[in-house]
Amino acid sequence: MARRRRSIRIAKGVRLNLGSTGTSMTFSHRGLFGGTKSSTVRLTGGSSSSKPRGIVLQGAYNFNINDDGTVEFFDSRGNRVLDESLIRKLKSTEQFRIKKSQILEQRKIEKQQKFQEEQDAKFKEIQGETESVISIHKHTPRVITQDECLDAITHIFPKEYVKEEYTALVPMKDHIIKILSKEAENNVKAPFWKRKKAIEEYIELRANDLYNLRLNEYEENKAAFERNEELKAVEMNKKYIQEAEERKEEIRCLMKNDENYIESKITNWLKNIVLTVDFSVDFEYRSQQKTMYIDLLLPPISDMPTEKAVCLSSGTVKAKSKTQKEIKQDYIQCVFGLAEYVCGNTFNFSTAIRNIVISGYNEVRDDRTGKMVENCVYSLKVPREVFEENDVSSRDPQEFCLSLESRCNITASLVMKPVEPFE
Repeated sequence: MARRRRSIRIAKGVRLNLGSTGTSMTFSHRGLFGGTKSSTVRLTGGSSSSKPRGIVLQGAYNFNINDDGTVEFFDSRGNRVLDESLIRKLKSTEQFRIKKSQILEQRKIEKQQKFQEEQDAKFKEIQGETESVISIHKHTPRVITQDECLDAITHIFPKEYVKEEYTALVPMKDHIIKILSKEAENNVKAPFWKRKKAIEEYIELRANDLYNLRLNEYEENKAAFERNEELKAVEMNKKYIQEAEERKEEIRCLMKNDENYIESKITNWLKNIVLTVDFSVDFEYRSQQKTMYIDLLLPPISDMPTEKAVCLSSGTVKAKSKTQKEIKQDYIQCVFGLAEYVCGNTFNFSTAIRNIVISGYNEVRDDRTGKMVENCVYSLKVPREVFEENDVSSRDPQEFCLSLESRCNITASLVMKPVEPFE
C-alpha cells in the first residue's frame, strides 16, 4: 500500500508535512551565503538511526576565521554575533562547513607558497656569494672581428634633418567675415530697422582689408619659419655628419696597432672594473708581436665562500659548511674564470691584438723563510681566433683554459702547484 503524505501551507515559505512516518516542517528561504534553498526539520516520528540534516537559518551571516583558528560570526549589519546558541547553529550549517573548508585550504596553499618563496630567497642569498665567484667567466664579452669593424664602418651614415612643416592655418575669407560679424554686433549702433544693413556695410567695408592683412601676416610668418628650418637643417646635418665620422673613427681606433692607445684603454678599464674578488693586473703590449702579456695577481683561496645552501627533506633551506675539496674546486673555477674574463675584454680593445700570454700568480707564505712569495699557478697562450669563433662564456672555465696551450699542475687533491710561466 502506498505511503500517505499530506502537506499543509502554514505561511509563505513554510509547510507542515503529515505522513505515516511522522510530522515535519519544510522551510523555503534564502541560503546563508546566497541562493534559495529549502530544508526540512522533523518534528515527530522517524527512525532513531536516521542521519540528522544540517540546519540552515534564514538571514545573511558572514564569518571570519582568525589565525588561532577561532571563528567570529557577523550579521548583515556587520555586528558580531555573541549568542552562543546561534553560533552553534551557524557552525552546524552545511554552507559554513563548505566555506570554512575552502578558506582553510586556500590559506594552506598561500602559507606553502610563502614558505617556498622564503626558502628560495634564503637559498639564493646563501648561494649568491658562491655564484658570484665561480661565474666570473659568464660576464666575458663576445670578441669582435676586424671584418665586423670594417662592415660596421660601411653601414654608418649620418642622419638627415627632417624639416618641419608650417602648420598654421591659411586665412579664409569666410572666417574673416565671421570675426567681423561678431565685432559688428558689439560695435554697430543703429535702430533695429537699419541694423541689418548697417552690419552688412560694416563687414563689407573692412573684410578685404582685414583678409589681406591676415594673409600677408601668414605669408611672412611662413617664410620666416621656413628660413629658420633651412638654417636649422644646415646646422643639424653638419652635426650629424660629425657624429657619424666620430663613430667611424672610434671603430678605426679599434683596428689600430698602437701600443699607447691599447694600454690606455686597458688602464681605464681596470680603474672602473667591479668584481666580487680582488685581483691586480700587470700588462705589456708588444706591437711587433701583436701580443699582450698579462700577469694576474689572483685572490687568495681564503676569500672563497665557506658555506653552501642545502635543502632538507622538509623543504627548509639551511647553510652548511663546505668541504675543503669544494672550496678548492670553487677557487679553481674562480681563477680560470678570471683569466677568461680578462682576455675577452682585452681582445676587444683592439683587433690588432692577435695573442695573449696570461699567467696567474697567488701569494703564499714560504715555509722556510716565513716570507710571502708569489707562485705562478697557471700560464696560458690564448689566440684571438678561439674567442672570435666560440662563445667561451658558456664553457667551463677550467676545461676551456686547459684546452689551450697551457702550463698548470693541479693535483688529485685539487692543489694548484707552482709552474714555470711562458716567457
